[in-house]
Amino acid sequence: MLSIGVAHTAQDITDFGFVDPPDMRSVTDGFNELAELGAIRRKRGDIRLTGIGRRLARIPIDVRLGRMIIQASRISPRTLASVLVIVAFLSLQDPRERPEEKADEADRLHNRYADPSSDFLTMLNIWDAFFQADGDLSNFASTPQMQKRVHELPTNAPVERPLQPTAVVCKRHTVDLGRPLPHQPA
Repeated sequence: MLSIGVAHTAQDITDFGFVDPPDMRSVTDGFNELAELGAIRRKRGDIRLTGIGRRLARIPIDVRLGRMIIQASRISPRTLASVLVIVAFLSLQDPRERPEEKADEADRLHNRYADPSSDFLTMLNIWDAFFQADGDLSNFASTPQMQKRVHELPTNAPVERPLQPTAVVCKRHTVDLGRPLPHQPA
């Protein structure tokens, strides 16, 4: 609402005319989160988007995940590519969840990719195992590696789908998108 100019204060949002208007506490919490992310600037009750806020408004995902993408884009194309993989995983149901009756088998398969130091590195390990062979997301399901390992996926969650729209947004905003580097254990 800030990005299109229909609101400049928390009161503007609660008075907007929603069928089910948000309560002031939720709006205040939302503004506090945006301030924490560096997306807004407050001045005497008036709220304005920062440059980061304008960029976040154009990325159609949760603002916390969008902020990760913006920050990664400032570091390097490879950092951005790795963060996009993590954002894609965070946008989905946890791919490590499994049915109770298959817990032991799933744990055995998941341990191949586990990194004891970080769940995020585990996500990158899973990505590397399934997608890094040729780096082409458009034909990942038809690769021999994927055909062989598709049964190992903890769920049928299509990990590549959230990544593709995010990558398209990055390209549309002329953000250089590299490829994630496989994680090398220390």
